Amino acid sequence: MFMKTAELKEKLEQSTAESRKYYRLYPTLYRDVLLWEDYCRLIETNRHKKYHAVKNSARYDVCEMYGICEKTFFAIRSELKDLCEDVE
Repeated sequence: MFMKTAELKEKLEQSTAESRKYYRLYPTLYRDVLLWEDYCRLIETNRHKKYHAVKNSARYDVCEMYGICEKTFFAIRSELKDLCEDVE
């Protein structure tokens, strides 16, 4: 059942019975995967900029970009952690 986020995104982009099942169970899953990709990209950017707390800074930026609160961010992370093996 566990897969990488890239695999999950690929499955969601195709119109299959499996993707429809995911959309029924998690209506915002595709948005959540895109949010997580942006979060990981920001972590790498912040590491190159030599920031001290790279994950905190990336989380604040993603929350601001998507207009969500930290509680929602952590709920998204928990949901993706249940589905994907590469979510930390």
